[in-house]
Amino acid sequence: MTPAAYARALTLLAVTLALALPVAGQDRVGLLFEPGDARSIGYSTNWAANLHLPPGGRVHQVALLDDLLLVVEPPGNVLTALSARTGELQWKRRLDQARMPLHQPLRLADTIIAHNEQRLYGLRAEDGREIFSINLDGPVVAPVVLYGRMALVPGAGGRLYTLDVAIGQELWDQRVPGDLVARPVITDEGIFVADTSGRYSLYGRDGRLRWQGRGFGRFEVTPAVGAGAVYLPGRDETLYAIDLATGEDRWRHIAQEPLTLAPSFIDDTVLLPVPRQSLVALEAESGQVRWRLAHPLRPVTRRDDGALVVGSPMHLELIDFDSGRSLAGAPAAAPLHRVLQGPDGSLIAVSAHGRILRLNRLR
Repeated sequence: MTPAAYARALTLLAVTLALALPVAGQDRVGLLFEPGDARSIGYSTNWAANLHLPPGGRVHQVALLDDLLLVVEPPGNVLTALSARTGELQWKRRLDQARMPLHQPLRLADTIIAHNEQRLYGLRAEDGREIFSINLDGPVVAPVVLYGRMALVPGAGGRLYTLDVAIGQELWDQRVPGDLVARPVITDEGIFVADTSGRYSLYGRDGRLRWQGRGFGRFEVTPAVGAGAVYLPGRDETLYAIDLATGEDRWRHIAQEPLTLAPSFIDDTVLLPVPRQSLVALEAESGQVRWRLAHPLRPVTRRDDGALVVGSPMHLELIDFDSGRSLAGAPAAAPLHRVLQGPDGSLIAVSAHGRILRLNRLR
């Protein structure tokens, strides 16, 4: 091993020891969830880590991409990759253009895709080494979407175009009336986009318009997809269930508050968080309300025992999926940024200030 390689290995080892602390060796006060509280909702504490953010620092983005947990820290656009199985540091990289925050990272085979408003980076998943970077026709306000080796890019002024990330070549582009704030979604029928003018459209993968419609307010939130429909929340207080084959409304749900949080589709049920009010479970086929919770909890996952895991900034809760009845809860020791479904039925909780804990299912 060369002296330079040896020095890099020592640096990586030092950072790994600082980041990933096994639960058995960490002060219990440092855990996001006490072991007893975790057991009450059917989990055990596994590995824990701390990104040691500077005072006032907060996690900006987090994504679980196969076996890697990716965390983005502003303002320096530091991208940290941890093993989702062990919590060990895999690599850490600072990207350029620190004044432009990174969107949520994506993965294309063995490449991590990260981008800001003006530039898209390809990093090797194994070690974070930069493979390529491509200038975007920015500013790109919403995250890009990958399908195959193509990146669907929501550009400025309602421009939507596709980019072959392997060669950096644009393939087709379209324009919509408003800005593209909500992330487009890829469906079996095509590419669904909704913009701030209140219009929504479905394009084929060749860029040809298939149908379009409009609502009565701005669309700023990524919709859910399932059962042949897209479920689109709007600032006009309406959730639209739109048939992907025809573009016609299947039903509408009036929430009596602007909808600014993304819905989820789980087992023929649409879960709609209503800000400051509730979490509503709707039958996907009819729009009928199945149950309603008194707080705007965020769905995490439905377990194989039928329980729904939901979360708020300060706790996790188990809900009976069929009735909406609360089964158990666990308080968090710090405000949560995100809770993700991890490998083998686990949960990975990430706090707003960079503390991380994996919870394993008790069997």
